Amino acid sequence: MAFRDVDPRNIKQVDDAISAIKECDIPSRLAISMACMRAGARHSGLPLYKFIATVAENVGNMRIPMPSPTVLCRGISFLKEDGETIIPVYQRITMTPTTLTSMDGCMEALAKAAYAVKRKVEELKSVVGFHDGCPVVHYETLGDVLSVIEIAIKEAMVEGNMKFGVDFNMPTMMKMEEIDGISKPTYSLNGANKPALHAPEALEQISSLWRQFELITCEDPFHESDIQSLRQLKNKASNTQSESRKTGSGNMPYTTAGIGGDETCALQMCADTPCFDSEFIRNYDGENVYNTVKIKLNKCGSLFKAIELCKEARRLNWCVIVGTDDDKFPDLCDNFLADFAVGVGASQITAGGMCGAESLSKYHRLLELFEDEESMASTFLGKRFRKP
Repeated sequence: MAFRDVDPRNIKQVDDAISAIKECDIPSRLAISMACMRAGARHSGLPLYKFIATVAENVGNMRIPMPSPTVLCRGISFLKEDGETIIPVYQRITMTPTTLTSMDGCMEALAKAAYAVKRKVEELKSVVGFHDGCPVVHYETLGDVLSVIEIAIKEAMVEGNMKFGVDFNMPTMMKMEEIDGISKPTYSLNGANKPALHAPEALEQISSLWRQFELITCEDPFHESDIQSLRQLKNKASNTQSESRKTGSGNMPYTTAGIGGDETCALQMCADTPCFDSEFIRNYDGENVYNTVKIKLNKCGSLFKAIELCKEARRLNWCVIVGTDDDKFPDLCDNFLADFAVGVGASQITAGGMCGAESLSKYHRLLELFEDEESMASTFLGKRFRKP
């Protein structure tokens, strides 16, 4: 048997034993890994989050991350390169209360905002489904979606200076086309029914959204191989930050603060889809296009690899967002992810929307840790989430 001599406290040994199992899919491997992590915590006499922090060499940096739940999903379709296959794609909009300092205050504001937005899109009869713990809508542009969210939150008088992030999901919607004999990327930012955009056109639309709605996070705005477009977007944000510093015109606490160890840019340039191991961020750190990484356990394939990725991100001073897994793997009412986020010292957690039991189980676990006076991880990052 592969696990006869395995010590559950030795995460590398557990990972090697799981890798030796033939015909075991990723969700099954991860389920075994999570069960062994819990067993290791029990054998060590530690709470799960503290055991994870010990494995991640992060005991002195445990904290409650800022919750940034999904508020709406924009459902669009994408025509694959074979010209026949159409796949559904979701662009997620997250919200973050940027000025609140208590965990319970943040959760109250987020719940109020989530239900205000849900009521608004139901009144407008624009809901076409439900995904990731929140409504799915179909609008012509992302700007239309963000406008509806902004109006709903303003009408509900939600506290916390709520700001938005967008998972553009652009690597999924990229095709290479021959232009003047050169292979260049095009992006279906607005779905299969709209013309694909060349990289400069996509850059202009994303930059416009960032300026108009003061986006704080752009997740996967371009394919990871499109270094030029990623760098141009980051430079636009950096130039705006530099101007704010000179003129003193920044009216938000994070406008001029930078992200993690990146002092030059106030926009979270987040790598999600392409980032599944520590080698990725080592390679891309030198390109100076990302400053944040999103950790998804199923994408990493094992807890050992996910923790190694977090350790490398901390070493490079990238911010870490821990998120639920992609559309290929259904989420469960399991709060393991909350303990994981606390243990690895994540700055944010995006565990889906506020209207799904799968998501709420994770946010409730964070509240439990925050309210537990005996917890060793009751410090809430709050508005310091961009400079943890």
